Amino acid sequence: MRRGYGTDDLGPAKAAFFVSSTGTADTQEGLAGTRKSMRNLVLDGSSRSAENTDGGRTCKDTDNRSELARQPMNETEATLFVVDDEPSACKGVAALATSLGIPCKTFSCAEDFLSRYKRGRAGCLLIDLRLPGMSGLELQGRLVDMGSRLPVILISAYADVPATVRAMQNGALTVLTKPYRDDELADAVREALQRDRESREKLARQADVRRRIDSLTERERRLMEAVLAGRPNRLIARDLEISQRTVDRVRAMVFDKMGVESAVEVARLVAQLRVSDQA
Repeated sequence: MRRGYGTDDLGPAKAAFFVSSTGTADTQEGLAGTRKSMRNLVLDGSSRSAENTDGGRTCKDTDNRSELARQPMNETEATLFVVDDEPSACKGVAALATSLGIPCKTFSCAEDFLSRYKRGRAGCLLIDLRLPGMSGLELQGRLVDMGSRLPVILISAYADVPATVRAMQNGALTVLTKPYRDDELADAVREALQRDRESREKLARQADVRRRIDSLTERERRLMEAVLAGRPNRLIARDLEISQRTVDRVRAMVFDKMGVESAVEVARLVAQLRVSDQA
């Protein structure tokens, strides 16, 4: 006697064919159940493929992010960014930052942070050395390659001398060993934010000097260079083929545009700009 089959005896794909090709009263119910099972299989598979694994630890692009990290970033507000795959560590740092009045955003992996970070953001970055996927040192190196000036604090329960040396060579402010005291982290964060603030103020001053120089006409720039070279008005007038009275007038215009009152001040501004360009 021919054996009858139910959908339970078949795989999802065969079950779908069976219920769609038979005329039983249970067709619609079986088809709906099969579709649901197949959809769950697809979702489970895509969820697993979206994870980056490292020694059993995972980094999910969205699921592991804190609620704060899902919110839009304020482009100007100095923020403490935390990259650590331990939720409890992130919560502890966020609580400390809140007590200090510092906005904080946490991320479970380097890839998540990089996908949302914009170069030039104000603040500082706290990175765990051991992360799923891209490591803390690799993240620091990536930021250096991007030209980021964001001060970096590295933390780890497994910090060793080579890793610490490499981190400091890449410009890390400090490396803290877990478990660290709250006051240690608070001092490091305050110092990092102060360094970031000073760096931004310096960059703003340099950008202002560049704008002033760019506002000079060709003749004004040539005269400024001659003044900085210490040439007297008589020789400047001859080089530019203008009168000494015109030299005095153009010099006054240069000083006005540069926002200074003497050649010494002009020289100091230009010297500071050249040093920053060489750094």
